[in-house]
Amino acid sequence: MSKQLLRSGTAIGALIRESEFAQSKADFIGKMSISLKEANETAYWLSLLKNTGYINEKNVSKHTT
Repeated sequence: MSKQLLRSGTAIGALIRESEFAQSKADFIGKMSISLKEANETAYWLSLLKNTGYINEKNVSKHTT
């Protein structure tokens, strides 16, 4: 789980950075859309870690709001 969280969490910033130099408006929108999907996946992994007791509610709330 930690590897998945790290992958999806770091992909968000990388995609946003890439979007700064998008080749077109459609490319920008595509990269930002994928970034949003990665953020959603990251929230999923944080929720799963919370529900299995690896992290507590306070830690999750801090990072998902």
